[in-house]
Amino acid sequence: MFDWDRDLDSITASPSRPVAVTADGVVNRAGTSGRIRAFLARWVAPVVVVAGLGFAGQFAFQPDAHQSHASASISGAFSGVFTAAHPPRPAALLVYDDQQYARFMRGIVGFTDENLLAYASATAHDLSLNDALMTPYLLDVLYLTNQQIERRGLSHPRVLAAYEAERASFSATPRDS
Repeated sequence: MFDWDRDLDSITASPSRPVAVTADGVVNRAGTSGRIRAFLARWVAPVVVVAGLGFAGQFAFQPDAHQSHASASISGAFSGVFTAAHPPRPAALLVYDDQQYARFMRGIVGFTDENLLAYASATAHDLSLNDALMTPYLLDVLYLTNQQIERRGLSHPRVLAAYEAERASFSATPRDS
């Protein structure tokens, strides 16, 4: 049993390593373990963190650009698990290119049915705000969202039906490319 009077000094005693305090108040412990630990904390740990973030960012922001190298990397081991096969990009899309379409489809397949329906409603509401800059993107989003709703066989009125005329007029309008 612990005896406070007798054993307190054994747990509060200072370490047996000699400690020297320099003139500017810096504690200098003798031994190489302190120097190694300081070197690792000051230089190696930040370099490892920056390199890890750079490696992860390479695959997070450009997943399709490194497909040939993906199988040789740690990230590539998991890319096949989270990547779902999706059909080729529909020609009816107004502004989405192949990469935007692939990223959107990878994200939307992870939605639950309830979240998918809520997302379609929120997107239709955003489209009703008449933001001319976002209109073609929102029309593409509604088109793809409704395709996903139909693929899942959900009973939901077709949200895009009200916006088909707007899609047709936007498609007929000449744009600067």
